[in-house]
Amino acid sequence: MIRYSTSQQWQAELSIRLSLELGEGPVWHHEWNKFLFLNIGEPLLYSWEPLTRKLCKKEISLRATALSLTDRFTLLLAGEHSLVEFDPYANHTRPICSFEMERPNYRSNDGKTDAAGRFWFGTMQRDGLGEKGYFYQFDGNLHIQQSNLKVPNGLCWNDTGNILYFIDSFQYRILAFDCLQGQLSGGRTVVADFSADYIPDGMTIDEEGMLWVAIWGGGCVNRYNPLTGALIGQVTVDAPQVSSCCFGGKELNRLLITTARTGMTEEALAEAPLSGSVFEVQPGVRGRRTNLFRTNY
Repeated sequence: MIRYSTSQQWQAELSIRLSLELGEGPVWHHEWNKFLFLNIGEPLLYSWEPLTRKLCKKEISLRATALSLTDRFTLLLAGEHSLVEFDPYANHTRPICSFEMERPNYRSNDGKTDAAGRFWFGTMQRDGLGEKGYFYQFDGNLHIQQSNLKVPNGLCWNDTGNILYFIDSFQYRILAFDCLQGQLSGGRTVVADFSADYIPDGMTIDEEGMLWVAIWGGGCVNRYNPLTGALIGQVTVDAPQVSSCCFGGKELNRLLITTARTGMTEEALAEAPLSGSVFEVQPGVRGRRTNLFRTNY
């Protein structure tokens, strides 16, 4: 596992021992006071309550890769080729839109909602070769925002919402785009501290505007200053394939971290038996409240 020299170091603690093939999409639900997350390839929604340490699983109608809270106590789920609204109380699913039906070897990947209630998400080749990926925005209509990508991944916005930070995993960089009225321009690299062995995956942002990036293959979550590109902190995780992270808890001071075990050999799993589990750390900084998808689009 990679270890960087930084000014701040933390050790993540095990929260839930699981064997997720590909844990992803963590979100804090403010009303339920629970973290929600997914296991890509499995039609289940996981929820975990930090106070009681209770884990629940709920069947859903599709294999989701990303999720968002909405403005009416439902969830937006990104399936492999569709967006749907899911009502967990009525166990009802409402189709919203389909995408890339002509490319069956593709699937959706990471996605999040902006402050205006628009949902942004990427698509990638199912086998992860990263030859070509797409980045979409949905505001009642589906818009391709970027098409010259490899594996679109983690994303987040600055505090005013006019800069989108975005990871293209197999270009090994974090980009920043000017984001005005749902349109992107001026893409530029802000962090290029990665390689084929240490790949940037999921990402979130804290109240200070610093980026927290899950490092696949690195066994860590790194904290970067997007204004300078500097690595300023690192959370060590006892699993090499760190996939995503989000802030939550009532004070938004807990960083939940998902991991994966997909593709690992028996020898590798013996060395890292907690792979596929969920971890957390309280790094002394808070995150930001989760944006809600607008269901009246």
